[in-house]
Amino acid sequence: MMIRIIVVFAVTTLFVFFPEIFPRCEYCRKIKLRKCFQFHKSVSLKLTYKGNLSLCKKCCKKYNFTSLDKFRKHMRVEKRIEYTVRYNL
Repeated sequence: MMIRIIVVFAVTTLFVFFPEIFPRCEYCRKIKLRKCFQFHKSVSLKLTYKGNLSLCKKCCKKYNFTSLDKFRKHMRVEKRIEYTVRYNL
């Protein structure tokens, strides 16, 4: 009985902390190990991937993201360009 409780607790803990152990990069959308990320910040109290803003080292190096603010500006410009190309042609 005690072993079953411990196993259930361990599995529940793994599910709760899975987005913290294996975050998803916001740019390339890949799930990687936590040590592969340069930036990892909690943006809300959600326990899912939407609660964290993470950028992997590979994307930071490739696109020269030195901060999360640069990433946010880049994404804003990218969305604006996509909108103008899609709807204003």
